[in-house]
Amino acid sequence: MAGRSGGRRRHWRDARLRVGTGPPPREPLLSEIMAAIHDLKGSLEPRLGAVTIDVGLLQADLQKVSDKVSTAETDIVRLQSTSKALEEQHGAGAGILKASGLQCSPESAHWREPIHTACMTGLRFASDNLISSL
Repeated sequence: MAGRSGGRRRHWRDARLRVGTGPPPREPLLSEIMAAIHDLKGSLEPRLGAVTIDVGLLQADLQKVSDKVSTAETDIVRLQSTSKALEEQHGAGAGILKASGLQCSPESAHWREPIHTACMTGLRFASDNLISSL
């Protein structure tokens, strides 16, 4: 074994352990900490202002959505009351048909199918109005 000395080889961890033998790091002064906090506060204030504006706009949008939902609920209640009044005048099932603009005579062999279709059309109409108003 040419080139080897009889001594023990040093491991890289041994060298790393000797590196931290200098003086301990200096503790930051309170004034330096306060200055850093002040700088951080100064850089964050414009961002917080923008976030506040964004939250305000979001609240306004949510209020608009809430108003639209309330209007849709009112429309549904109005459709139900119109349907009920028409049913009292023209018989069961006719109210939702007439309220949704469809007509069918009770003598029709396919009376139940148009009622289902009319109900679905009325609900689809109400939901389309809600979605388009948002």
